[in-house]
Amino acid sequence: MKGRESGMPDEAYWASFFDPQAVLERLRLPQNSRCNALEFGCGYGTFTLPAASCTQGTVTALDIEPDMVSLVQQRAKDAGLANVRAEVRDFVEYGTGVPDGSQGHVMVFNLLHIKDPQALLREPTGFSSLAARYR
Repeated sequence: MKGRESGMPDEAYWASFFDPQAVLERLRLPQNSRCNALEFGCGYGTFTLPAASCTQGTVTALDIEPDMVSLVQQRAKDAGLANVRAEVRDFVEYGTGVPDGSQGHVMVFNLLHIKDPQALLREPTGFSSLAARYR
């Protein structure tokens, strides 16, 4: 179930909003660990690729848009990042598809257009405590 349009700006403008590495550090993505991470709505891969660069775990990047997933897959391949698993998935309707408790970190950026973005964190990925913290 696709939410209403996100209004995602063009890539250059979107990239001008963030310093992805600084954001990931602030969000405490474990550096140089085997921590798995999951990103809801990976878009251009703005955070996916930097996350994959600083962890040895798998970064699962989900998006409902096939073009975005293809872009992230290609960029991960070009960067030599074998730990990115990008997948077309309607996670609002069908969940993440990852085993319960298998993720050590979750990222959600620009999904305010989803009816209940906090429900994503309650999905069985081991993040119910994070969902409670961000209410």
